[in-house]
Amino acid sequence: MVALAAGDWTPTSRIRESGPARVRGREGVSLAFFEAFPSSGAGTTGVCSTTAPTGAKGEALTFTRASTAICTKTASGGLATTGIANGDLVSVSSNVIRQEYDANGVLGVRVEESRTNDVLRSQELNNAAWLTSAVGVAGPTITADAAVAPDGTTTAERFEVPAVAGGQESVRYQTLGSIGSTRATSIYVKGNGSSGSIQVIHFGPGGACTVCAYNSTTWTRCVYAGVTGGAGNVGFGSSATAGGCGLGAANGAIDAFIWQAQGELGAFATSPIPTTSASVTRSAEDARFVLSAITVTAPWSAAATTWLPAGIASNARVGGAGGTTGLVTALFDTYVSGGVLQVFSSQVTPNNYSTGLAVTASTSARYAAYHDGTLWNGCVNSTCAAGASRAWSSLANTTTFAIGQYATAGAINGIQSRFCFQPGDATRCR
Repeated sequence: MVALAAGDWTPTSRIRESGPARVRGREGVSLAFFEAFPSSGAGTTGVCSTTAPTGAKGEALTFTRASTAICTKTASGGLATTGIANGDLVSVSSNVIRQEYDANGVLGVRVEESRTNDVLRSQELNNAAWLTSAVGVAGPTITADAAVAPDGTTTAERFEVPAVAGGQESVRYQTLGSIGSTRATSIYVKGNGSSGSIQVIHFGPGGACTVCAYNSTTWTRCVYAGVTGGAGNVGFGSSATAGGCGLGAANGAIDAFIWQAQGELGAFATSPIPTTSASVTRSAEDARFVLSAITVTAPWSAAATTWLPAGIASNARVGGAGGTTGLVTALFDTYVSGGVLQVFSSQVTPNNYSTGLAVTASTSARYAAYHDGTLWNGCVNSTCAAGASRAWSSLANTTTFAIGQYATAGAINGIQSRFCFQPGDATRCR
């Protein structure tokens, strides 16, 4: 599908010819049977807007999430971990979909699985729910509500930690009890007039951590994903002990602001989930479009190498889909560590099929699927692989285009955009 420049598409500038697949923009570019969150922005209503978006031609989006969630306004991409400004994070109510920019500046949609933050008092590191470990030096000094946080509230703590040398430790921590579980622990950090580094730690016998650099002008989200050790402790500060980051891992003094500690079971961190006296679960999200009934009587003959845009491997795109009928070209940007992307699932027995495309962690890529007359094929960027042999039958049904997950299928966590679905004609999905 040729990308439209901003402003090229308006509801009054299109001419409907013979059906939905023939809608054309002002520049004569034929839109596909269905598109959503395209580069032109057609159907979107603004970053973190509470007004529901639609498909590019006005199709209604059905969306559910039983809890509130945090939406990110960062123009460089909603999955950004650096360059975060005060006010970039906003809370949206239940059942409000999160429109966020992907890594390429296109407004897409964030869809996440259910996650639980089991760190208590996530924005109150001065609270008694947090413990101090001090070995050879003083423990951290915490000043509550000392600065404006990424969500625009004055809830960031000032966090002062002395320099540590071999065998010393100054850490604020909680014991979560998830022994041997893969956990993602995170916190937002901004220097108080200076840059430096802080450790995000899973500690106890055989502890491990990451050392995260921060600056004094913008917020950085520091994340460590790994197996918790010992009693399942997670903490923040500086440790040069065997139970922290290893003997001899010296670190200079820390004077920084910190906000929103999070500990969640999983191999990657998801969007912030604030807590107080108890753990909090963000509900799973379900986003889908119900399209008009269509009939596809024969497969198309386009080979993968002819309909994938030239140079796409070097021009990262985003998106993802499942539960559709016909050709789907979709773009996907994700922070999933592993996982399976359902690009095609016809919903017509016995043709139900998932391409099972593996999602690579922290990458921006284009995912697509098509039927060549014999096989379902799945593509990542310009590399395609044949799937299971499935006969093509005449498909006539009401089509559901699901974003990120479909029914009980595994969720795809990330910001997705530029969905395109065109049965029988691959050339429009470019």
